[in-house]
Amino acid sequence: MVLGDRPRNSTLRLALIVILLVLVSAASMLAVVYQSGLAVAREALAQQQQANARLLHNQKAFYQDMVDQLARRIQVRNLIYVGNDEEAMAWARDMVEQLPNTVGLALFRPEGLVLGNALLQRVLPACQSDLHRLEADLEVPRPPVHLDNPDLAHFDLVAPVSDYDGEVIGTLFVSFSLDILHITLASLSHEGQILRIRDGQGRVLSQVGRLAPGGRALEHLEPIPGTDWILETRSSLRPGDQPHRQPLVITTLVITAVLVLVVGGYGWRNR
Repeated sequence: MVLGDRPRNSTLRLALIVILLVLVSAASMLAVVYQSGLAVAREALAQQQQANARLLHNQKAFYQDMVDQLARRIQVRNLIYVGNDEEAMAWARDMVEQLPNTVGLALFRPEGLVLGNALLQRVLPACQSDLHRLEADLEVPRPPVHLDNPDLAHFDLVAPVSDYDGEVIGTLFVSFSLDILHITLASLSHEGQILRIRDGQGRVLSQVGRLAPGGRALEHLEPIPGTDWILETRSSLRPGDQPHRQPLVITTLVITAVLVLVVGGYGWRNR
């Protein structure tokens, strides 16, 4: 009786070992599949945000080009050469109405003096300080950002004004509302995603979106070329991004069930 039980016990032990190996192998495969799925989702998010960062760079370059072109106008040269404060301020008011998303605009002479009343043209002391540092070849944010007044939060762009011989005779200063960034981010964000722009000091310049409730979120940081800004992204894993583990789980359960039935049937026949 004891000898007859030994083969049966050995078979049961072997079957249990096989089942255990199947479960361990399945768990390892699940981990591999899960990590592979996350890697694919991370790469897709990185490519998406690289494209978004280039778009934001192009937007900033568009506004810089607009300032550069304005600085090359003959009227601007004449204002710096022979214009008075009243004429310069009247021209600045007209330009603010014509240029999109403009907060402030003013002309500066080479010695750093603004033509007209700086505050009326919304050129804040901090803006002037950054301009003076820039002209002195000192380090300044790229571009300078001022958040003191939330209603007038803006970034500054400047362009040199040159004469016909290429000599710099002054500077054109233009500041643009940070609403530009908010509008752009809103057009780039997807459901279940937070997009945030931070400047070089870590301050939040704009943020849109929200995460989906529950679940895991991926994070990505992407520098915006031509600036010291960072595009920060948090994105909920969507159903299409989730690693496909269900087929593997079902297969593992089926194999385990078959092994249990085989072992159980073998044990029943040998009772």
